[in-house]
Amino acid sequence: MIAKKRLIPGFFAVMCLLGISVYWIYRAPIVEGDFDELRISTQGQEVKVIDDKEQIREIMEQINTSSRSWHPQNGFRYDYLPHGMLTFKKGSEKVELGMVLPKGNVVTKYWEVETGFGFGGGSR
Repeated sequence: MIAKKRLIPGFFAVMCLLGISVYWIYRAPIVEGDFDELRISTQGQEVKVIDDKEQIREIMEQINTSSRSWHPQNGFRYDYLPHGMLTFKKGSEKVELGMVLPKGNVVTKYWEVETGFGFGGGSR
């Protein structure tokens, strides 16, 4: 009986920790930092360079707060679609994110972030 009394609170503690971990994983920022420049390229050609820090911050916030879906696969999963790159730069620091053009969604190794950017053919 004593073991049962300890087992139930332990089970609930583990479930709470698991729930918090999953919540944190889905809310963890995709891109962080104080970047000076954002280069947007589609199909290997540079489309736009953004130097306005406020606009870069808004784009980063949209990436970090948009809903996302988990896609753990090796390689770029949209090789057959037109794609682009978002390159955030500050000095020698560089962060690159893929982007699928028909949807305008940002794609990382594990996530597809539903941003709907209109750079080069997205919906916005």
